[in-house]
Amino acid sequence: MAAFSFRASLCCAFASAALILPLAAQAEWTKREELHARRDHAMVYDAANQRVLLLGGTFWENVYGTHRSLWERRAGGEWTFVQSTPEMPEPSAAWDVARGELFAISDRHGTSSALWRWSGGSWISITEPLELMSAAGAELVYHPPTSETLLFVQQLSPPSVAVLAWNGSAFVRRSSGSGPAWGDWKLVYDAPLQRLLAIGAPFGGLLLETWRYSGNTWQPIATTNTPPARHWAAIAFDPSWSTPLVACGFDQRGTNVFALDDAWRLQGTLWLPAGALGAANARGHASAAGDLPNGELVLFGGSGLTAFGPQPFGDTWTKVGSSWNQIDIGRALDDRTIGATAYDPARRRTLAITWKANVTTTWEHDGQRWTAFPNATSPSYDSPAVYDPRTGDIVLVDGGGTTWLWDGVRWTLGASGLPSSTNRALAWDGARVLLVEGGTISGGSPTSIWFWDGPTRTWTPGSAGQIPPGGFEPQLAYDERRGVVALFYENSFGGPTAHYEWNGASWSTSSARYPGRRRFAAGYHPARGRLVIAGGETWNPLTSRSTDTNNAYEFDGAGWRQINFLPWPGSGFFLGGQLVATPEDRLVWLGAQDRGFHSQLENHALGTANGAEIETFGSACGGASGTPRFLYPSWQRPWLGEVLSLRAANLPASATLVTLFYGLRRDAWGSIALPLDLGPAGLPGCELLVALDAVQTLPANQGSASWAVTVPNVPQLLGAEVFEQLAAFDPTANPGGAVLSDGLALRVGRR
Repeated sequence: MAAFSFRASLCCAFASAALILPLAAQAEWTKREELHARRDHAMVYDAANQRVLLLGGTFWENVYGTHRSLWERRAGGEWTFVQSTPEMPEPSAAWDVARGELFAISDRHGTSSALWRWSGGSWISITEPLELMSAAGAELVYHPPTSETLLFVQQLSPPSVAVLAWNGSAFVRRSSGSGPAWGDWKLVYDAPLQRLLAIGAPFGGLLLETWRYSGNTWQPIATTNTPPARHWAAIAFDPSWSTPLVACGFDQRGTNVFALDDAWRLQGTLWLPAGALGAANARGHASAAGDLPNGELVLFGGSGLTAFGPQPFGDTWTKVGSSWNQIDIGRALDDRTIGATAYDPARRRTLAITWKANVTTTWEHDGQRWTAFPNATSPSYDSPAVYDPRTGDIVLVDGGGTTWLWDGVRWTLGASGLPSSTNRALAWDGARVLLVEGGTISGGSPTSIWFWDGPTRTWTPGSAGQIPPGGFEPQLAYDERRGVVALFYENSFGGPTAHYEWNGASWSTSSARYPGRRRFAAGYHPARGRLVIAGGETWNPLTSRSTDTNNAYEFDGAGWRQINFLPWPGSGFFLGGQLVATPEDRLVWLGAQDRGFHSQLENHALGTANGAEIETFGSACGGASGTPRFLYPSWQRPWLGEVLSLRAANLPASATLVTLFYGLRRDAWGSIALPLDLGPAGLPGCELLVALDAVQTLPANQGSASWAVTVPNVPQLLGAEVFEQLAAFDPTANPGGAVLSDGLALRVGRR
């Protein structure tokens, strides 16, 4: 077969495509949706799709903004992002079983309510009825006997309660008159007793109250063993008991406010205890919904009270009977100060150390979720950290000069004796870990430069000639593609600013300039092979005010250019964040919006529109020299118009030639399904992983092979995929006398 032509094969495969993809493909920030801690959200059960829905809410009071997202959870699963929503602070919601629609009203305790309905597509605004114009409170509920969604509206002047029903085009009044006094109420339908209840307490009340709606009037129900009054409780129908349930809330009867952790169920007219979440999990402003077919109640979020201020929760609980189970502590590191971060490429884990209420905690992210290590004694959170490839540890130096090592399970003491400082940075320089001590805020020389020897766990001071120019608050980032370490300092006053580069022996000043700033983040994008800076602020001494630099820049080795980004969510948001690599070979900005006692972690990933991708897949079969495998640096990608250089290792030592298979598919080769077991051909444990659309012979030497291909600069190839696999002759490996590598998947992109 003729030698493989990258241009011919891919162009032929995509010549018939009518779609001509755009030439420009810039780096773009995308917000990674995570279910943040929240309060005053709404939860309902969607029986048609057998899922619990969660929407809206605020992080901490409306002044801190709202969550504009809809989430779903199916029994035994995790919360999954569904779509963005309109702004919905403090919503109430109901799932209309008859119509298959979700109804929601925002700001249920305010005068700026908005009504919406949703059936899986766009959110549709509903004209507000006149009753809402002077409302003091509003709640939605589905009423099975009449197959209607009802809107409960409390009014203060004159005191009255109006009930409206959705007729398919508008909410129309069904009744109006006396009812529950102004307070915090939730509506719940008690299916076994076929009654619609309002459960809650008037503001200033001493006991929980229950009212029943008969279709045109409200009547109070006399209950026994009634729990104390509480506000902002989670109230829902509990399918495990088949009764209405009240969980947690705030006790506001005295001069002090207490968060409650208990739960109660209403059996007819008798209130009975229904377990507790535990004192540490006491909260108000949570929401709950019954997962009816699975017989469990699901509760999420809320906020508690601590000596350090309000405590937002982002955890999920399920309840069967009186047994409460915390099944998820929350996927976002909300209300925590983010300190040290580092990426471990060997284990494909992103590390973060956080601080909250005088407690530091170590976390790891595997590309899907954060996992806490509460039993690992964590060093100071406000410390630099970096991965050391020679030992496989993450190296951290705390403010006291102590070096700590993280192996994925625990922190151990590495060394001590460095000067005390919080003005330092760490980086890998291709051969060792480098530490730079910053100078004074006026730009004095660094106090020292040190090199870490991981195997011997010792620091060695650098020579005077190795000390870089002076500056304050250094940041280091290793540019793997160019083999240099970039050093950035704060420039509080803005203006064109240069960075410095370390080549392993000496420092040089870059001729390129970027807009100076302070409190920014610097990092290296492994897939794009670019240095990146993001966020920060500048300071004006004349006005004594700061200005946010809500932008990001990347450096390709020649110059800086501004890159696309999401609109930053407000003043002070992108201050003091971290740029860190992830298991998906992306660069992620991690940071928390400063909200007094509270913070909300935001996760923005820097990717590329029409981005190039490269990854291995499948399994290999080896011989005496090991298992053949592809090797490539993280920055190597099949970019249009650029050279892609690859290498294979662990080939048979005697091999002088290897065969490279190219295919446009990895699931089938003609009518043959892939992967194909080659055991019957005398190659036990070996599989053909790619279609044999083209073959190329490559020279090999001493167990390795290298090759390069120039990706044609043809826009029609954007998004095209090609798959590779290596085979080598090895008479001692198996009866068939050959070994095969794993597969390599390539997707063509444009920088």
